[in-house]
Amino acid sequence: MIAPVAMVIPALDAAASIRAVVESTRVAVPNANIIVVDDGSVDATAALAREAGAIVVRLEENRGKGAALRAGIAVAVQEGSEAIITLDADGQHDPAHAPALLAALDTADIAIGTRTRRGTMMPLRRRLTN
Repeated sequence: MIAPVAMVIPALDAAASIRAVVESTRVAVPNANIIVVDDGSVDATAALAREAGAIVVRLEENRGKGAALRAGIAVAVQEGSEAIITLDADGQHDPAHAPALLAALDTADIAIGTRTRRGTMMPLRRRLTN
């Protein structure tokens, strides 16, 4: 497995799920830097992510997922990460799959996960917006 690793999680008003996402990510990739980018949330997303042990980057106003990813990736690079995985804050991505993505980097420069294999499908709402 490549190390050091960063897990970047853009989050907007994710207080209901962020703690579980951070904690399950910590179990899946124990040595990773978990970076939550709070993209202008009006709830307790940032505080709950920090309490769960994440590095928190706070964007004061909502700038969108792309800007949140750029901010989190910049921190990951600054921290010396050699591999970066992104997860959504709502729990739709299972962090338990992260080690397989990291293992794929032994023979590739990039690994992309998909939910269309092994019986898992992207929720209809996500499929339509994508």
